[in-house]
Amino acid sequence: MKEYFETFGLVELNNTFYQYPQERAVTGWREKALKNFEFTVKAHEDISHKARFQSGRKKLPSPRAYESNV
Repeated sequence: MKEYFETFGLVELNNTFYQYPQERAVTGWREKALKNFEFTVKAHEDISHKARFQSGRKKLPSPRAYESNV
């Protein structure tokens, strides 16, 4: 892990899409990383996908609905 943090300045965490991370895991990532290392996390599927597919619930707008026409 140390070499990874020294080689890269950023990582996207994909596993957060499928399961909520435990606080101790997130704390561990931060403690092991270098001071200026950045983490980006994908929003959990409960936020971005599931509501759209549940029957009887209002569908979320398409991501294209938020695109600028500029």
